[in-house]
Amino acid sequence: MFYYLGSGQSRREPFKKIVSLCPSAKFPALIISVGILLRLTEYPYNRSLWLEEAWLALEIVKRTITELLKGFGLAPFGFLAIEKALIFVFGNNEDALRLLPLLTGIASPFLFYHRARKSLRGMLR
Repeated sequence: MFYYLGSGQSRREPFKKIVSLCPSAKFPALIISVGILLRLTEYPYNRSLWLEEAWLALEIVKRTITELLKGFGLAPFGFLAIEKALIFVFGNNEDALRLLPLLTGIASPFLFYHRARKSLRGMLR
């Protein structure tokens, strides 16, 4: 259902309806936990790298940090530098290359939930 400003309803009504669908305050924690569990269960399967991932991994492994600083346009320098550090610490393997995406994939639902609560706080009152 679409809500228009001229429909006579407050702009807060759609958000209140969405929040009322959540059975309890623990519902977001359950959803985040399931997401993290799914991420962690995929990590040990060690699936093959896709073509773009393999090319990027090869570039990270063979270049020095200063060569990565010059960049080659596929990824931000911060990502490349952290990946290079992880390879240095954990060795040249796919698990080390997948560790940063795993950690950011686990952190992102928490950050999204925090930001959504902060953004929607005024809309739900």
